[in-house]
Amino acid sequence: MIGMGGYGEGARYLLSVAIDHNDASLAEWLLSHGADPNAPPPDHKSQRGKPRLSLYEAAIRRGALDVAVLLAKFGAKVTGDTITDEQRYVAAAMRLDRAELQRLVQRRPELLRATAALFAAAKADRPDVLAMLLDLGTPVDVHNDINEHALHMAAYHDAVNAAQLLVDRGAEIDPVEKNWSNTPLDAAIYGQHTRMIDLLGNYSRDVWSLTFIGRVDRLRELFRETPERALTSWEGITPVHRLPGADDRALEIAKLFVDYGATVTGRNKQGLSAADVAERRGLSRTAEFLLRAIQAQSS
Repeated sequence: MIGMGGYGEGARYLLSVAIDHNDASLAEWLLSHGADPNAPPPDHKSQRGKPRLSLYEAAIRRGALDVAVLLAKFGAKVTGDTITDEQRYVAAAMRLDRAELQRLVQRRPELLRATAALFAAAKADRPDVLAMLLDLGTPVDVHNDINEHALHMAAYHDAVNAAQLLVDRGAEIDPVEKNWSNTPLDAAIYGQHTRMIDLLGNYSRDVWSLTFIGRVDRLRELFRETPERALTSWEGITPVHRLPGADDRALEIAKLFVDYGATVTGRNKQGLSAADVAERRGLSRTAEFLLRAIQAQSS
């Protein structure tokens, strides 16, 4: 119960850990040893501007229903927030309670197409939960209003086991969400999740990102299957403007694009050719090759 200054009470911190993991055993131990179920949120500057939820409200919104019940039992102020069927569904999924899921679906069949449970399982790297939800009838590619899929969630959270299960069950590999135009591979690149990048790089057909991460093996495979993929361009530039940072790998990929007929004479918004970009990045051999290719294509 030690005070932690602007970070709040120790009880708040530890009960928040229990909420984040829906750890009823931890919550019950803390509460039975005197932790305040109404411990206020911290007043640290990093928390200012964020919703000041009570522990009970935080548990409800997180879907930690077992912890919410315990908080109420030990005297938490129960607010107007009520436990929704979707929250019950998420909680039942995470504890692998198939009977409860079936009971809820029988009452509200639309829960099968809700994203919350599938996304929660993907984030938590729970292939067992994902498999159960899919077996119950949830579509593997159910998505939210900005076209985020469960595979995006797994990629952002480096949940490689969940991602492999989704791929094995037929998930779309390269769906593009509407916020940042990210595919799952882009999400993994953004998070610098090496394991996820390696995994999704085996399946992706996103030529731009495969070039960026240096997957020449996958690019070669795709170009053999569909040679016109090498002609990918956008506003005059090609993926060769986004080569990896190792000169040997960059050169190999640049040659592959040129061999399959890619035009590399385009310039980006700064007026730089692919050769210029390579030179600025210290890819000297690649820059020399691209300069010769540009001259040959321009003659």
